[in-house]
Amino acid sequence: KRQPIVSLLKQSGLGDSQTEYVLRIIAHLLRLSWRTKGTFAKELAEQLLPLLTFLISQDKDNSKISKKSLEYKNAGCEVLLQFFTSLREQSFKFQFFSSSNPKSLPSLGHCITILLEILEFTYQDPQTQLQVLETLRILYQEIIGDGEIISFVLPGNVSSFVKVFVSPGINVNYKVVIKTLEVLGIILRMVYDDFTLDTHKSQFTDVNELITFKEENPEVDINRRIEMHLENPSQHRTLSWLLGTSSQVRRALDSFIPKLLKRQNQEITDTLTYFTSSLLKYSKNSLSNC
Repeated sequence: KRQPIVSLLKQSGLGDSQTEYVLRIIAHLLRLSWRTKGTFAKELAEQLLPLLTFLISQDKDNSKISKKSLEYKNAGCEVLLQFFTSLREQSFKFQFFSSSNPKSLPSLGHCITILLEILEFTYQDPQTQLQVLETLRILYQEIIGDGEIISFVLPGNVSSFVKVFVSPGINVNYKVVIKTLEVLGIILRMVYDDFTLDTHKSQFTDVNELITFKEENPEVDINRRIEMHLENPSQHRTLSWLLGTSSQVRRALDSFIPKLLKRQNQEITDTLTYFTSSLLKYSKNSLSNC
């Protein structure tokens, strides 16, 4: 089954239309032959992901994707959706992007930036945007499932999602808005989960303690005296990381929530209500500034 693809890849250079066909062939193989549990070997998956990301975008900056045709972007998104849908069914899915399997992490970063780039530059094709968002949801929620890993890619995701919400002169499809809110809510809950981070508010015992805190943390609101217990001293999500990134999250929320409310779309409003109540439930301390 892989022989025709191998011969195609031996060509000195594939044009966009040939690459698009190869991506669609691999997507079909993933859907038809490598979908059920035990049919998609870990070794094959480890070889296939970097190949797919390279075929879709040869440069790490993804500078050429925005200029590709909608059909090309759709083919790139489709093959990654099928890859992660097949990976989701395998017993090794949780180990695939863990620190114990570092060989897949560079491809993970490249893959996410490709998907976010496609999301931003296919506003005229809501179906492809919805596909991108479902691919990210499966990846984050059903395969990685680890807020520590997702915290490394959180800023890029938040930045791209905000661009979708506040695209100037574009009334983004309401289904895309709802799906983007869903994925954003999932990653914020995972990254800023109070229980996992063991965050809690700490009260000042006297005025001197308050003054000392203010001198040492001039940028931090005194009502946000958060303490957290680090399970692992080398973890990425430290207290200083939490205080710094949560302020960025607040700016992001302030930039799009009022605009979405102005659309007066009941489904968007209902999704926003769930989005905010979920953050209050799971990240009340970690995102107390929001």
